[in-house]
Amino acid sequence: PVLIADWGNTWLPDAPVVYHGVDTDLFRPAEMKPYVSSGGMDVRNKREAKIALGHDPDEFFIVRVDRNSERKNFAGTWKALVPLMRKYDDITVHFHCKPQGDLGVELPQLFSRAPDLAHRFSTPGKHSTSQGWPVTDLAILYNAADLFVSTSWAEGFGLTLAESLACGTPVIAQDCSSITQVVGPGGVLIQPKDLITAVQGQDQWLPDIPAFTDAIEKLYLDRQKREALGKAGRAHVESTFSWDTAAEQFDVLIRKLIEGYTHAANGPGDR
Repeated sequence: PVLIADWGNTWLPDAPVVYHGVDTDLFRPAEMKPYVSSGGMDVRNKREAKIALGHDPDEFFIVRVDRNSERKNFAGTWKALVPLMRKYDDITVHFHCKPQGDLGVELPQLFSRAPDLAHRFSTPGKHSTSQGWPVTDLAILYNAADLFVSTSWAEGFGLTLAESLACGTPVIAQDCSSITQVVGPGGVLIQPKDLITAVQGQDQWLPDIPAFTDAIEKLYLDRQKREALGKAGRAHVESTFSWDTAAEQFDVLIRKLIEGYTHAANGPGDR
């Protein structure tokens, strides 16, 4: 097997690692090169990204893009956000996932636990697990976000974290699994609270919800810090998670395999 992050060597110490790539031409800050949304709007900055998606440009917009599964723990993210949304009335949230099913939390029922805030949470109006949104609109969503928050218990890589960083949006997530490496200098990493054993038998990490709430509030109040993290995250993804580098490394591995098979085939013929 070939691993896509260093964390995999915890389980397979001798396996080669080829980092997952991110298309940083597609996932980029809109200021670098404008987008055109599926609705035909030019998007050149964060305010225009929010408007293109139907949001108030003056709101503080928190986004999470993930599959709604148990491990992804959308309920933990919701719990971390509720106290702040009651304290600050300009925070709105978009959970970009299937609202129901996939063994995850039933989001409409979860939102109903805080009926005063339910209208400030949104999910995709037309979600398709096979097609999703147009990829340009997804990149615009990352650009619209002031902050990306994930309380996932663990990640084998964490592609949506990397895509968010590539768009210059800082991330708050757990300091565990491959998340640590993927987020790097582009966000705030929260120490886990405890372990939980998944159904597959391996341990994963439970988040410290109050610590998430505190970290979100600090970045909510510090625009300069958010911008600094966003720039650092973009640079981190560009330098670390390149498809060109991945292709070169796979080429080396494939050539070694071919050489090995050729050597074996040309070995002693009589046994």
